Amino acid sequence: MLNLIKLLTLVFLLGFSSCFYSTRYVAKYDIKNSQFAGKTKAEILEQINNLSNDYQLQEDVKFNGTDTLGFFGSPYHYFKFWTVNKDSLLTLNLIYYGSFGNRKSPPYETFLSQVSDSLNQNFNVIKTSINEKSNRKTKKKS
Repeated sequence: MLNLIKLLTLVFLLGFSSCFYSTRYVAKYDIKNSQFAGKTKAEILEQINNLSNDYQLQEDVKFNGTDTLGFFGSPYHYFKFWTVNKDSLLTLNLIYYGSFGNRKSPPYETFLSQVSDSLNQNFNVIKTSINEKSNRKTKKKS
């Protein structure tokens, strides 16, 4: 009887945990710097702040006074943005960690897409590198 309870508990936990989404998303955007590198950087960070307000993300105050932005999403989602200025390129780095959500419709997928679209529309993005590791459910091709 005890073994049956253990087995049922294990099956329940495995089935239940497979419904939840977890991911690690790393993106780098190489942006051609204008003559005013500080202005380009400020505009990029302003757009990120505006988008984070739209999604009601909470700011991580440990980065106040630095050139890094951090945000918390509900329930366990974290975004970190920072820039590196090298020669005529400004690189925007983004790391997103998320867990708990619907695997068929990952949380903050639209936010990440809007960040990318906004950068491509408003700045001269030369190269984009995105690496995502997740247990997301993809649609089956027929």
